[in-house]
Amino acid sequence: MYLSSDSSQTNRASPVEKTTLQASSIHSVLISFDDLHELGITYSKEHLRRLEEARQFPSRVRLSPARVAWMFSEVMAWINERAQVRSIGTGNQQSRKAKSCMTT
Repeated sequence: MYLSSDSSQTNRASPVEKTTLQASSIHSVLISFDDLHELGITYSKEHLRRLEEARQFPSRVRLSPARVAWMFSEVMAWINERAQVRSIGTGNQQSRKAKSCMTT
C-alpha cells in the first residue's frame, strides 16, 4: 500500500490495517497488484486491463513506465458494488423460492 502524501515515506500494511485508516486519508491510498490479490481480487494483469478498458474495474494510476497502482477507495467501492449486486440477486432468489414453496 502506498500513501500519496507530502511525506517521503512509503508505508506497507496488510488489508486489515488498510481498512483501519482514517476516512480522510483513504482517498490518497494506492495499492499494488499484489495488494489486489490480498483483497481477494485474483484476476490476471491482462484480465484487469480488459476490465478497465470496459470500465468494469477502477482505472489504474501509472506511477512509472513499469509500475501501476489503484486507488484503494475505488477498489473498495467496486468490491462493495459487487456485494450489493450479490445481495440483491440472493434476495430475489430467496423470494422466488419462498413463493414456489407457498404455491405447491
